[in-house]
Amino acid sequence: MAIALEQASECAYRNVVKPVEGTILTVIRDASEEAMQVAKDDSIS
Repeated sequence: MAIALEQASECAYRNVVKPVEGTILTVIRDASEEAMQVAKDDSIS
């Protein structure tokens, strides 16, 4: 899930001519960064 969010964010930024902070692009990027952090920190015991 985290990788999919990261790839979606990167794809969205590449395909928008003038990306603007504070839009859904920012939300997707922030969500992907947080998901990657959780995936890194999460350990299954």
